[in-house]
Amino acid sequence: GGATPEVRSVSEKPIPDEALLPSIAVIAFENQTLPEELSFFTYGLTSEIVVSLSRFSDLNVLGPFDRAQLAQSQVEDICRNSCVAYALHGFTRSVDSKIRVTVEMKELDTAKNLWGMTYEYDIEEVSLFTIEDEITAKVVGVIADSLGVIFRQLYSGLYHKSITFNDISLAVLRYQHAWLTHTPEAFGDALVALDNTLKRYPDHATLLALRANVCYAEVLYGLKLIDDPVREMELYAHKAVSIDPHLQIARYNFVIINAFFGRAEKCVAEARSTIQLNPNHARILSGSAVAVAEVGAYDFGMELIEKAKQLNPHYPGWYHFVDYLVHFAHKRYNDAWEHAQRIELNGLYWHPLLRAAILGKLERVAEAKPYVEELLELRPGFTDRPSEYIKPVFVIDEHIEMILDGLKSAGLHV
Repeated sequence: GGATPEVRSVSEKPIPDEALLPSIAVIAFENQTLPEELSFFTYGLTSEIVVSLSRFSDLNVLGPFDRAQLAQSQVEDICRNSCVAYALHGFTRSVDSKIRVTVEMKELDTAKNLWGMTYEYDIEEVSLFTIEDEITAKVVGVIADSLGVIFRQLYSGLYHKSITFNDISLAVLRYQHAWLTHTPEAFGDALVALDNTLKRYPDHATLLALRANVCYAEVLYGLKLIDDPVREMELYAHKAVSIDPHLQIARYNFVIINAFFGRAEKCVAEARSTIQLNPNHARILSGSAVAVAEVGAYDFGMELIEKAKQLNPHYPGWYHFVDYLVHFAHKRYNDAWEHAQRIELNGLYWHPLLRAAILGKLERVAEAKPYVEELLELRPGFTDRPSEYIKPVFVIDEHIEMILDGLKSAGLHV
């Protein structure tokens, strides 16, 4: 299932509770050349970023630390003692009506810069509050998202040797790695890690919510890991929400469950309330975009997926499924084909199915043939029960018929 974090030996001193999660310290942003009357903007931006980062349930946030009151070495000591791996800081500058904000994130132990970005605005054209909101969304979306900079680094194994994981954080990382790679092996690893950890922490809301979400992978991909995935998903999701009603990943499971049963109004309503819990979590936005598009709420699906792409430009190829479905449903077949080619789900039957169906609609039968063959190789029983295999993603009858028609045109005899 690709690189997953190794378990490193725990140091002699006990790990504080904060180390149950990857942790980041925010250093108060520094006003370099903003005039005195705009100095509140620098403080406000720091506060907004701290609050927004704190909404990510799988990330621990410390700060903001004030460099003016603490020496750099003191900040680093505090962070080291709290097992904090990363620090975020920034600078504000201005010339005439232009404001420039530079934000950087580094690994504390090595002082290595992991990410940085500069944003520039004209305050005669945009309000300071709008600038604050936009920069906050862009910063937290790209670093704190479960498919963002911090987590990509952690599950690629490129983190510094001083970072120690316990079994909870390891289970969380394995889960996120599975949704990044979409391989059966990675989902198998995630399931084992979550089940083992839940034996020790049976009322851990986040673990319960993630365990519910792995059931969705079973429904989608037929991994043969879970016998009754929909029932299990509902049980774990209800338990997670009863423990923590405001946990976003727990509520997100109900967006998916409502989509799976084709309950369009409930799915859309649940998506709206779930997103409110953290509007900058690109992974939740993108998953909700898929769910609402599946039940026919195309405009809302496109709105969510576009925002998710802007929040985290490092998004995986499956984000393009929303564009694919919406273009397909509107008979814009060339556009749907463009997006189909960006959805990489190698080894899963959806990979050839999505391509074959749209090539069938484009009457490019010769090009579709290898995809049809790959589909039948991965799912030999497909021709006997095609709707059963199509339903987990295309949900409503109209979509199932549309895909079935495309596959028939591609030369699949069902």
